[in-house]
Amino acid sequence: MLDSSLQYVKGVGPRYGTIFNKLGLQTIRDLLYFFPRAYDDRRSLPLIHSLKVGKTYGLVATVYRVSSADSKKNKSIISATLRDQSGSLQAVWFNQKYVKDILKPGLRIYVRGKIDYSYYNRSAQITVSEFEILDSNQPVHIVAPIYSLTHGLSQRLVRTLSKSVIGQYLKYVNDSLPPYILKKYSLSSIQTTIRTLHFPTDFDQYTRSRYRIVFEEFFWFQLILLMRRLKVRHHFSAFPLKGNGHLIDTFKHGLPYSLTQAQLRVIEDIRRDVSHVKPMNRLIQGDVGCGKTDVAVCAILFAIESGKNAVIMAPTEILAEQHFAKFTRYLSCLNIPVMLLKGRLKRSEKKKIADRLANDSGYVLVGTHAVIQDSVELTDIGIVIIDEQHRFGVEQRMSLVRKGAYSHCLYLTATPIPRSFMLTVFGDLDKSIIDELPPGRLPPVTRSVKEADIHRVYDHCIEQIRLGRQVFFVYPLVEDSEKLDLKSAQSEIERLSKGVFRDIPLGLLHGRMTDIEKLDVMARFRNREFMVLISTTVIEVGIDVPNATTIVIHHSDRFGLAQLHQLRGRVGRGGLQSWCFLTSSSDSDSVKKRHDIMSSTHDGFKIAEHDLAIRGPGDLIGKRQSGIPEFKLGDIIHDQNVMVLARNVAKDVLVEDPSLSFEKHSMLRHHISHHSTLFKDLELN
Repeated sequence: MLDSSLQYVKGVGPRYGTIFNKLGLQTIRDLLYFFPRAYDDRRSLPLIHSLKVGKTYGLVATVYRVSSADSKKNKSIISATLRDQSGSLQAVWFNQKYVKDILKPGLRIYVRGKIDYSYYNRSAQITVSEFEILDSNQPVHIVAPIYSLTHGLSQRLVRTLSKSVIGQYLKYVNDSLPPYILKKYSLSSIQTTIRTLHFPTDFDQYTRSRYRIVFEEFFWFQLILLMRRLKVRHHFSAFPLKGNGHLIDTFKHGLPYSLTQAQLRVIEDIRRDVSHVKPMNRLIQGDVGCGKTDVAVCAILFAIESGKNAVIMAPTEILAEQHFAKFTRYLSCLNIPVMLLKGRLKRSEKKKIADRLANDSGYVLVGTHAVIQDSVELTDIGIVIIDEQHRFGVEQRMSLVRKGAYSHCLYLTATPIPRSFMLTVFGDLDKSIIDELPPGRLPPVTRSVKEADIHRVYDHCIEQIRLGRQVFFVYPLVEDSEKLDLKSAQSEIERLSKGVFRDIPLGLLHGRMTDIEKLDVMARFRNREFMVLISTTVIEVGIDVPNATTIVIHHSDRFGLAQLHQLRGRVGRGGLQSWCFLTSSSDSDSVKKRHDIMSSTHDGFKIAEHDLAIRGPGDLIGKRQSGIPEFKLGDIIHDQNVMVLARNVAKDVLVEDPSLSFEKHSMLRHHISHHSTLFKDLELN
């Protein structure tokens, strides 16, 4: 019944059915769960004589006269004189010619819009953003739903259809949540909830109904995450890593510094996890420069000491090359072979590595996506480490995990992830945070600079270069665009090389280069053949040049805060004082606020919270990679408390009844079995 096609509902038909399909609405159930994006409160409507210029109103009036004209830019202007018992008002529709054919004198209409002063008519007028022709028996003083529609659908049509479908089909909607959960957490029934969200009668009722849907959305998502976690832990086993600690002690004593308490705490988390047969599935969060590499080396040594191998996967060849160099430096003194596997190796080189992988033991393999190719055989893998893991798709991550026969997994990220986001995206992982920087690390000084003062930044850069330091310049575009008035890396290297930096060697790096070209440019910059690197955001992650002390980020308003923080982390890696300059051609309040945030804190987690609030979850990491669901009403920023509660309830359910076999959980089992596409990888029996 509820899964019947929407086009067969009276008033829809094939024509409107096709348009509804564009909104993702195909069935009667879809329309019932197509909730309004906002509401127009018409319970108390003003009279014309009480309207004030500059404010937005909704009002009911009668059409007295209609006229039309064309502006100088050939845009139509429809005007109508509206009257009520208190006076008259001119209403204006811009570039909506069809309105003239609809409006007739004597019609009773509802209009909503902003009141402006017309110097042409020397009187107030309303610029109409929404209007509706009212039937003589149509109630006026209501709370009207406003839906997110597409061309070809009107609010009036969808309201009428929603009311009709609710009246005819709502009785067939069943709760998916057990009665004891509804009662314990004072959640309204699903039928009351749906009716209220479409046509609320008071604010408290709406708030309770919205809460019900948000809780349900979060509950199901958390239940999926937790059940997947249970499945991995109960159905798969890993080789317990229990070495004698000799290699780790040797590594620690060979370091020119002592590990921080935060690093030692996280290493202990890993040691405890890998000593069991349950596969470790832990995410390590750590800000730029916190020492995640040292922790990763210790994790590798747990595997090597236990007679197993280790694999590290990085998202780019540049980052893989740097990891290869780092781990080779760290592990060569321990006589542990480190191999590099990437896509652009010659076939003979790949075969040589494949032979070593098949015959050697106690090795570390560093690679890109190349390590998950079918032709690469991995044996005796004790631990898999995935760096900047959010940059890999879910299937890519799982391919590597399966290659390791469900070995212990460690995920690393330098992208600070807010708690609410963490619960949503990585709810099936254990987490450890390295929240302490090594002693002596100086945070970059961050300053906001107006374009008019950019010469001062150039003077600073030249002074740093005279001291033997290096500089990054970052731009949002590779080359100039006709559509965007932004500086580009390509044009700026030409300008700067002929101007202020004419006697200084400059390098260019951007995403359109081949991997070989990128590696060559980075090697030359690291060897100080280039003292200035002109780049796009390709340097955002993994670039480690300790001699670089200054980064200049042009058009900073084009980047997210978390991205700016990552870019800023490219400097100050050698213990010297460093600087980050943010420039923007805009002087808006939002840009000033963003610059103030970046200047006031170096706490990546605080910056990430601000970034999440400004940009939303989809842009912070990327929906495709992270698997963020499209919640209908849930907002992981503003509904954090509901998210935490939903997770706790889902956890309680599975602690008591892991297979959902209890009678009181039959509704949960039923929901899972009838939504197989959502739960395709879950097997309860």
